[in-house]
Amino acid sequence: MKKSKSRVYLRPGQAARMTSAYEKQRNENIASNQTKLDALGLLRASNLLTPFEKVTQTSFGKNSKRNVSERDGNEYRPGQCDDLLSSSSSDDDNNVPSNQPKEKVVYNGPIRKSSRLVSTPEDTTAEGSNNLQMHVPSPMESLASGSGSSKKNIRGKMCGKAVEKMVQKTGKLQVSIPARERTPVGDNATALANQIGVEVRAAAPLQDVMYWDDIDDTLKKSIIQRVWDKFEIKNYDEDEVVRQTITKICQLRYKDWRSRMHAHYKKLLKDDINPRNNSYKGVSQEDWEYMIDRVWTTNAKFKKRSEQNVVARSSLPWNHSCGSKSFAATMSTKAEIPHFVDFFKESHWSKKKDDWLDHKCMEKHGELENLRTMCSQPDAIPMSQEEMSVAVLGKKSGYLRGYGVGRKPCNTNTTSRDNGEEVIILREELSSLKELNDTQQQQLEAQNEQLAIQQQQIKTQNQKLEKFQEVLLRCGLLSSDECGEESTEGD
Repeated sequence: MKKSKSRVYLRPGQAARMTSAYEKQRNENIASNQTKLDALGLLRASNLLTPFEKVTQTSFGKNSKRNVSERDGNEYRPGQCDDLLSSSSSDDDNNVPSNQPKEKVVYNGPIRKSSRLVSTPEDTTAEGSNNLQMHVPSPMESLASGSGSSKKNIRGKMCGKAVEKMVQKTGKLQVSIPARERTPVGDNATALANQIGVEVRAAAPLQDVMYWDDIDDTLKKSIIQRVWDKFEIKNYDEDEVVRQTITKICQLRYKDWRSRMHAHYKKLLKDDINPRNNSYKGVSQEDWEYMIDRVWTTNAKFKKRSEQNVVARSSLPWNHSCGSKSFAATMSTKAEIPHFVDFFKESHWSKKKDDWLDHKCMEKHGELENLRTMCSQPDAIPMSQEEMSVAVLGKKSGYLRGYGVGRKPCNTNTTSRDNGEEVIILREELSSLKELNDTQQQQLEAQNEQLAIQQQQIKTQNQKLEKFQEVLLRCGLLSSDECGEESTEGD
């Protein structure tokens, strides 16, 4: 009777004795390569081969049982150096201090039917702690294993996916730019600014240019056209102020992009990391090296401007709490536009701390409140909200403090208050009166023309009447006395 084949189970240590010649040669090659990596100061080969994903194998207790689906396949024979290509939790924990709890990881092995969460005990035995050697990674090791760390994922740069979804759902997004605010307002204002940043980072060049204005006009138009494909900007072709506003946003986004690159470069230098091997996200290696060699280290004009910007940035008295949304866009989303004094408190108040962002903000708000109370008195000279901003927060050329980027102060060359909001309203009323006057003048001219036509018609009728009387006189049907009386009555 033919015996049925039974499954053969390998005992511990039996796999090593059954290693083939191919496996032995493979193990020797792995060990040799690992020795070379250690000499270069790099981490294990597994971190280099799989830098974007860490797989932590599950460790089982002495008394735990393994299911049939969790056993190794019949054809698998582990080699002596297979641990060099693994990334088990015992190896990865060398970079984690013993006083910190281990993180939960998900096993993604090829044989498991489902993933399971595995937690490593926080307390280690005395024997294990004695054998554990703390490993402090060098800068080269950090570069090699930076992508495989267990760092919490954070939000990266805008890539425009949210805008694409909204466009597919509702069509082009509507945005308006009031001439007075000189900045986008409405629900889609922030999305427009972010999308411009996405298109600028995707297409704007870095080499041989310093500012947005240095870029070729054809390329700038193509960038704006890609924004046009997703947004409908009202009066863009008709209004010069709208076009200037879009250009200003492009300038700011391009400048911010280069500024963040420079900040990344300086941080690498501060951390003693070679910046050439760590280019900024989304920037090619060629452009990155150009910025290092031709701009940041050799351009005297850039260095001078950078130092000035650092000083100007450090001199800012306080920050605001509106985030990435502009002040004008924040105001436009409210049911009623708030007073400048009330909005100053809202934009400089921390909801998380339930307090002012800075003590100076509280002082300035107190001055604004006192000024508003004083101007509300019957015998006081009224002041516009813009004048309150200049009186308390100070005057700056081309910028109105407390209103954000875009809005500019009115002309204040004279001592009169022609720069107030009331004057702007009066000018609008005057313009309306001029239009009404022009309309009435046109109507009067039309009436004069009609009167002239009527006078001409009366004159023609009188001439016809005189000719008819002459005919009657010749025929003897009308006496001269009767003709004189009729002419007298006609006069």
